[in-house]
Amino acid sequence: MGQSLITIQNKIVAIPSDSTELISQLDLGDYYLHKPNQSYAELDSAMKYISRALKLARLLGSLKFENRALLAAGEAYFQKGDVERGVSNFQECRLNCRRVGDSQFEAEIWNKEGVLFPQSDEVGIAHKLVCYNNALEIFKALKHPIQVNTVMLNIANSHVDQKKFNVAEKELKDILGRFKDLQYKRTYLAYDALANMYDFIGNNAMEVFFRLEAIKEVELTGDTATTSAYYFKLGEIYTVIGKREDGLIWLEKSIAIDKEFNYYHYAELINFLIALGHKKKALDVISMIIKHSPSNNVGANIEIYRAFGNAYFEMGNQTKAEMYFLKMMNQDLSEAKRLDLATYEHLYLVTNNAISAFYLHSHQYEKAKKYLNNMVAFFKESSAPVPPIYRSNTYICLSIVEESEHHYKQSLDYYKLHKNIIDSIFNVTKNSQIEEFKIKYETVARDKDIKTLQSDSRIQSENVKNAELQRNVTFVGASMLIVMFGMAYNGYRNKRRSNFYLKEIQAELNTQNVKLLEGLDTQKKLVVEKEWLVKEIHHRVKNNLQIVISLLNTQSKYLDNAKAKEAIGESKHRMQAMSLIHQRLYQSENSTTVNLKQYIRELIDYLDASFITGTKLFFNFAVDNIDLDISQAIPIGLILNEAITNSIKYAFTETDSGTIGISITQNLEDELTLHIYDDGKGMQQNFDSGNIKSMGLRLISGLVKQINGSYKIDSNPGVSIKIIFKRINVRNVLNLD
Repeated sequence: MGQSLITIQNKIVAIPSDSTELISQLDLGDYYLHKPNQSYAELDSAMKYISRALKLARLLGSLKFENRALLAAGEAYFQKGDVERGVSNFQECRLNCRRVGDSQFEAEIWNKEGVLFPQSDEVGIAHKLVCYNNALEIFKALKHPIQVNTVMLNIANSHVDQKKFNVAEKELKDILGRFKDLQYKRTYLAYDALANMYDFIGNNAMEVFFRLEAIKEVELTGDTATTSAYYFKLGEIYTVIGKREDGLIWLEKSIAIDKEFNYYHYAELINFLIALGHKKKALDVISMIIKHSPSNNVGANIEIYRAFGNAYFEMGNQTKAEMYFLKMMNQDLSEAKRLDLATYEHLYLVTNNAISAFYLHSHQYEKAKKYLNNMVAFFKESSAPVPPIYRSNTYICLSIVEESEHHYKQSLDYYKLHKNIIDSIFNVTKNSQIEEFKIKYETVARDKDIKTLQSDSRIQSENVKNAELQRNVTFVGASMLIVMFGMAYNGYRNKRRSNFYLKEIQAELNTQNVKLLEGLDTQKKLVVEKEWLVKEIHHRVKNNLQIVISLLNTQSKYLDNAKAKEAIGESKHRMQAMSLIHQRLYQSENSTTVNLKQYIRELIDYLDASFITGTKLFFNFAVDNIDLDISQAIPIGLILNEAITNSIKYAFTETDSGTIGISITQNLEDELTLHIYDDGKGMQQNFDSGNIKSMGLRLISGLVKQINGSYKIDSNPGVSIKIIFKRINVRNVLNLD
């Protein structure tokens, strides 16, 4: 927002009386035109003040103020969705500029029209590009390099909208380089544009890199509004890649410097707090928002209702959650569609994605399917790029819905679409990281080679100097001491012989050094190749397990025997537990250990979504940040699968809700305690852990022996399984330092 109402009032006092009303009307119009969380009524107020200012400017014959009013009126018409009148005002303003020869202002209006013109289709984007090119031509003629590059930045952004990512990437990087050469203070605009482009592509690593670079630059300017927006964007991408703790830090930094109450930021704060388990803090934020004056902005209301719905669902209040999700869906998007198609498409994605996820997790598959199909239709019709995360989420949710309806072929097709997107995102990220590491490695190696050459050159130079000194001493001695010629000559010959031997030794040492360096280089290459081979093995094992799971799903469709279907289902869950481990090893930098906290969270989410029961399940999750060797991670994963599956299937047949807890703590000397428990009906009264007949419990017993651990099963109330084992330290086993 440009100015506060108090600032406008103070300025009015200092203006001569004949211009006071004109200036005040323009400033008030500008205030409402750029007000954050602007409502449609406030936009009407802006139009009213600007129209009065335009009439006054024409009465006073002030072309300067007339142009300013025409520019503001054009922007207001664009915001109201009246594109024709917006263009008309800008054209009139440009004609005025040509009359008085103000080429710079004419170029600025062309650029402004390009920014505001809606990009509803290819025609809209083409019009924007015409405007930008007209502005570019004038700025080049005026030799204004900053404005030239600013317009070129807008052209590159339009190429992103056209999905010409390779063209846009080259343009944006060239612009960034020129901004740096010009020492432009707003270089952060180029960093932000690059981050936005990588967001569309789905390259998360590069997006994070450029968002951090943009923040470094914008913090130097003192522009708190833009800094807050950049903090918020970084928090969002950290959420996408699963680093919610980091995301929360950046979101809180964003809120801390907000000068206005930002509904979007507080809505996202609720989502973060719920995801991290801070339910009480989330309720406090909800209470604060409810007490605050309601927003007149449709987009803000959608974010608030979505956050409220997510919060109450996580707290177990499904009725209240559905109420807020339906309030979110009832928001009228027609005005947004008319004014700004890009905003409408974003809101459409957000709303349908949120409510379909709610119904899916509530096991209301028919309702979820309706909104998921809306999303698929939208993907086909959208003129702008759809972020890959929305498409991936939609396809995996449809896969689950189709499987619940026993449409296994459709389920597998949707799963493949989801997997292709995820693999694509992962490969793009990895390739860029590998290239970055390669550049860093080559730079370090090159610096090292330069230092070695410089050192060899200094040694050789010293040797030459020493040889020259010795030769001079020899000749001087020979000329001065004729009587000692024989001794000097013999000494000279001995010295030459010694130098010859030294040179031979030095040459041999140099040869050995070259061979040693070549051997080290070969060894490094072999290590890198081995690491990638191991990762490829994990990837292929994971893919093979997924194929077997898909085959089991297909096979179960043709079985009539309930026990056979159940056995196949149990086998599928066991293979999925192993598949998740190989997936984590493939994606991790360390291909031999698995982070238990991340792995168990994924396993719980999978098992929770796999069973359709009438019971509302809650999971208590308390796992230390522990990395476990693969030889122990797979048995632990299978033990967790058996225990959690048994609890879901048998523990809560007599209740409407239940809790399953999983905790892993590390004791002294690498001893770990795994505790799995539930508050269900428990085992039968005569249960004897020493006389186990159940397949699942026998499997648990065998797996505990495999990791050289001990276990104890209690049943009062519910079931409690405690397993104690020592973590394998690979370095100790291999006797490494």
